[in-house]
Amino acid sequence: MGCQLRREEIFVLEVLRKSRSLASNRGYHHDKLKKLYSKKFDNSEETMNFDDCIQRLLNRGFIARVGKSPPKYYIHNHREVFIALGECGIDVRPGRFHSL
Repeated sequence: MGCQLRREEIFVLEVLRKSRSLASNRGYHHDKLKKLYSKKFDNSEETMNFDDCIQRLLNRGFIARVGKSPPKYYIHNHREVFIALGECGIDVRPGRFHSL
């Protein structure tokens, strides 16, 4: 199949996954996520804008927003996100799996 996500989208999903933002009460703050994003990606032409990246992930149903001002984001459909990250070559372990 191949990866259908851009590198910016993969970065945002990885931050949310690593911070265990998998439920609405475990959301990741918008400003913190934007600060990490701006450190990782510069404002060149080939780089996607942060707000566009978040909107694309919201439209695809990968993440959801909690609150209005300031919003927090969490992974809404973790099964689909883990499948998409697996197609992009990210090592995503299934639940209840502990490596030795």
